[in-house]
Amino acid sequence: MFVSAPHDHPHEAQGILYAGGAYVVWGLVPLYWRLLDGISPFEITLHRILWCALFGLAVTFARRRRSHLGAVFGDRRLLGALAISSLLITANWTLYMYCVTTRQLVDAALGYYLTPLVSIALGVVLLGERISRLRLLAIGLATVAV
Repeated sequence: MFVSAPHDHPHEAQGILYAGGAYVVWGLVPLYWRLLDGISPFEITLHRILWCALFGLAVTFARRRRSHLGAVFGDRRLLGALAISSLLITANWTLYMYCVTTRQLVDAALGYYLTPLVSIALGVVLLGERISRLRLLAIGLATVAV
């Protein structure tokens, strides 16, 4: 396997800055949600869905990818998978907004730490994925951290 030194990637430092910036924004976003005190978490979630969908459509049309929409709506299996994943994301967003609006942010953060561990467990149990010793060690450390 080809492994390159960090300096071989000219945009690596920029990517690290973007990732760090994303985590800072992610950490500050609950402050914004708290400003919406008094608004139902369900209403906030509906707004997030509406504006994300409109933004996604705008990007799709701006990039002249309208044919992709037809491909998605023409494939029942893909549409079903997207519907299920959409419902799960909606439940996640709503629960998160509920935690923020009811001042249970620490609980919500803990849930976000647990989610990858549950995903790993589902991958092993349902998909029969195997975990290397090094990854098992990482999972153990993450479990202890939670």
